[in-house]
Order: sequence, then C-alpha cells, then structure tokens
Amino acid sequence: MSKEAVKQIVLKAKQDEAFMKQLLADPEKTAKGYDLTPEEIKFLKGADRKTLEGLSEKCFELEKEAKAKPKPKSGKK
Repeated sequence: MSKEAVKQIVLKAKQDEAFMKQLLADPEKTAKGYDLTPEEIKFLKGADRKTLEGLSEKCFELEKEAKAKPKPKSGKK
C-alpha cells in the first residue's frame, strides 16, 4: 500500500486545477502510473472535490503518529 502515492495525488490535485478535474472525471486513468492498492483506487473513485480539498498533508501523518504512540494498558484482567 502506498499512502505516499495517495498523498502525492491529493496534494497535486489541490495545487493543479486541471489535474483535479481529471482526477474527479476519471480517477483510475488519472492515477495510472502510481503504485496504488485496489482500496486506494476505490477511495479516489469515491472522493469528491470537497473531500480531496479537505485533506491536508498532516492527514497522511496521523497513522504514523498513532503507530508510534504506545497503546494504553487496559485495566481489565
């Protein structure tokens, strides 16, 4: 899975209106050449302009931060 590729696509779409229009019209064709999983392609197919524009670079770092933090110990036995 290449979250970096999704990040590149989203950030490019936010900066390049022509790319954004291509991505919205035909996500699979526009994302060709990027190393994407079927799930990532499905995400791009389902994303609208508002969703793409709402994603920030920081969104792609959240999973890394979550994995880096230790999980709290449960009080259950």
